[in-house]
Amino acid sequence: MSEFLGKVEIKEKDLPAWLRSKEFAFMSSVAKWFLEEMLMRIEVVLPKDLQKKFEEKVQKIYGKINASNIRRAALQAIKEWCEK
Repeated sequence: MSEFLGKVEIKEKDLPAWLRSKEFAFMSSVAKWFLEEMLMRIEVVLPKDLQKKFEEKVQKIYGKINASNIRRAALQAIKEWCEK
C-alpha cells in the first residue's frame, strides 16, 4: 500500500476514504492490516530456563498462558526496557 500511495510510511489518514470506512467492518479491518503490516516484528527463541521463568511470570500477572497474554507481557517488558 505504501508503494501504491508513493509514501515510505503511511498513516490511517493517508488511506483512501473508502478503505477507512467504519460503515463496512471488513474495510476497516483491511485498513488496520495495511497499517500493522509496516510495524516491526521480533522473533525471539528463548532457552528452556528463560522460557519457564517467562511463562511463570505471565501466568502470575495475566492468569493464564496464551498467545495474547504472552504478546502483552513481551510488549510491556520491551516498553519498560526502552524507558530505562
